[in-house]
Amino acid sequence: MSKAAHETALKQSSEEELNRMSAGERRFFRPPYRKATLWRYLETYKFENLLNSGTLYLRQVAKLAEEEQNEGRMNQIQEKALLEYLSNDQTELNNFRAFHEHVRQNSWVTCFSLGEFDEAHMWERFCKHPPNEGVAIRTNYERLASNIDRCSNSRCAMVRYLESGYMPYKTDYLLFQKIPTFSVEREVRVCVLNLEEEHPNDYLQLPVNLASLIQRVYVHPNASEENRQKVYALVLKRLPKNKHLVRWSRYH
Repeated sequence: MSKAAHETALKQSSEEELNRMSAGERRFFRPPYRKATLWRYLETYKFENLLNSGTLYLRQVAKLAEEEQNEGRMNQIQEKALLEYLSNDQTELNNFRAFHEHVRQNSWVTCFSLGEFDEAHMWERFCKHPPNEGVAIRTNYERLASNIDRCSNSRCAMVRYLESGYMPYKTDYLLFQKIPTFSVEREVRVCVLNLEEEHPNDYLQLPVNLASLIQRVYVHPNASEENRQKVYALVLKRLPKNKHLVRWSRYH
């Protein structure tokens, strides 16, 4: 049903119209400027997995939506507008919702945060297990983009924080738009979208060049010296030429 809904949506527009729609989406959901500083906050075990695998972990949006009700979904204003607009066309309403579910099943994301410095509220939000441990990787958009460009279905853009009733048959409005409550995250999102995948997995792993991606590794401001030494040892093992990358957070 989901795939049929997607095909139905595509048939409603010509190829020229679809290309114009795609270009229009990208105008609204832009990448940051190339030297923009980005941060990736990770619990220590996730950082270790990143170094050991040499891959970025992307989670399926459908799985994220099970934990966060606003992830990859319409906001309340959009839901109300959709019900009013399609109140007399249950088939089209079902197609629209099935298309959204198909997008959630066939998209995978990982998130960075835009900003010149690490932020206390981001440490608190993303480094919880165990508490007072974790790292923040500093990079920039140019470095990130050069690593993900190898994946043909990848896209990187700033999340737009907006609550409106507009929700077309377009994927970016599901994947790169959130309600303003989340605006403090200043999220830059890496997304892989493959609507033709018939058996999507819960996650994807994108190979990256760690030496080119990572500029600095900052240790949680409340971490113990033992934890800092562990982070240093991990970097020394996997990136021996970059062992001086490790720093304390500015809040230490």
